[in-house]
Amino acid sequence: MADIIEAIGFAPMWGNSPAVDLLDAFKLLHRPETADCHNILVSGSADIRHVLKTAARCHRHGANQIHIYLHDPKTEVVARHLLFLFLVNDTALSLRERVELFLDLYGNSLIREKSSNYVSDKVQALTRLVCEDARAGSLKELVDLSLLKYKERDELESIIHGWAATVPFDVESLRDQRLRHHYGVRFDFRANVLDWDYQMKLRPLASIIHMVHYREWRQTGVAFETRLATYTCPNRTLASYTEGKDKKRSTSVLVRGFWADIVNSPYIGFGVHAPLPEAARLFKKRNEQHLHTAVDVSDFNLTAYLHEMETGEPYHLPPEETEPKSKEQTIVEELAEEEEAEGAANEEEENAQPSHVTATNGDILPAFSHFKIHILTGDLKSIFGKKRFSSLFDRLYLGNLAVHHIANGEAINSILTPDAVITTETMKFMIPVENEQKLEYLRKVNSMATQAGWSPCLKMEDIASEHLTFVRSSEPLASSG
Repeated sequence: MADIIEAIGFAPMWGNSPAVDLLDAFKLLHRPETADCHNILVSGSADIRHVLKTAARCHRHGANQIHIYLHDPKTEVVARHLLFLFLVNDTALSLRERVELFLDLYGNSLIREKSSNYVSDKVQALTRLVCEDARAGSLKELVDLSLLKYKERDELESIIHGWAATVPFDVESLRDQRLRHHYGVRFDFRANVLDWDYQMKLRPLASIIHMVHYREWRQTGVAFETRLATYTCPNRTLASYTEGKDKKRSTSVLVRGFWADIVNSPYIGFGVHAPLPEAARLFKKRNEQHLHTAVDVSDFNLTAYLHEMETGEPYHLPPEETEPKSKEQTIVEELAEEEEAEGAANEEEENAQPSHVTATNGDILPAFSHFKIHILTGDLKSIFGKKRFSSLFDRLYLGNLAVHHIANGEAINSILTPDAVITTETMKFMIPVENEQKLEYLRKVNSMATQAGWSPCLKMEDIASEHLTFVRSSEPLASSG
């Protein structure tokens, strides 16, 4: 188990399952989706993918008010939640720019200079948000930090200050140390190791992830590339602390480093599923080879979420071209797009005010007008038994590193409504975990859920399951699927 934790990281910065619409489960159970208020607890998701998908599609459910309590035990992950919420609502940028910035900061260890400057420029604005400064901008209407302790706020502020461009973070050396420790004596043969991981473990689960992209990410930490951009700046948002030991003093110390995933990849959250009818096109094959990749799917999904959050209308791909372009034509068009994008960026930079003049980013996206996002960190069990959380949540989502809380059935039930719906992440896409371990994990989660008085919505004993869904009910539901 220690080897698995070491590989996936002590501070997971992206999720290991596809994004889900947290309101869809009510439709599955034939429950009213238009309740006056839904209170949803999301713990250990590692990113905001579920929040984005739920917000994008909430108008389809006719939901009124939605309170999402977003929890992660690592303060560094919570800080990234705030950054990405800020970014998606930063309408001073075009939708295209926000998507590119998001993917760059989300999954790349080395990022563009433009992305690094963006984060550095927003340090002051994010600090004001954490400190609940009156100048924090409209995001303070969306995000509620009142549940954080003063110590946790101080930690958040310190982490965000560490994102400034002047703060050193040698991510290449730190990641190389992680890789050398992970591979051990196999380091010189790591190309063979990662090829085995891809062909035998990842490809059967998500063949849309291209071998070239997966290999590049495993070796360099760069997962998402934009046209002809260069990736030379460290992604300081991936810096985190973990407990270590001072060899000289034999005392415990906090060690700042790169402690994120080095095996699974950041493609899972946004890049392995797409909605119909676009899925048929994005996952189309020719000669048993995908015509698109997980990078394309991630780009489409994120674009679709932001577009629907802004307009209330689903996003669709433009019509396919009847005649394939030549390689030369494709290169010319890419160069023209790059020049056009750089010209537009320079024009915006000339017309824009300096970043220190304004720390606000305009109004929040229309989809978030029905939302309130409450930030939580620390140990999840600290909220068990508290009066303010008693029978509050009608929806619960647990990442696979948070499912152990189910073992304390009575305590976790104290914060759930009598008919709450619970979803847990599985280990389907966890590369270091063997199939037998994945199956044992499913059985263990089902056993803990049964002891907690939860009934499975579907019969799930297959390691291909991405999520398990339960309902808190004394009567078991009829299984299907």
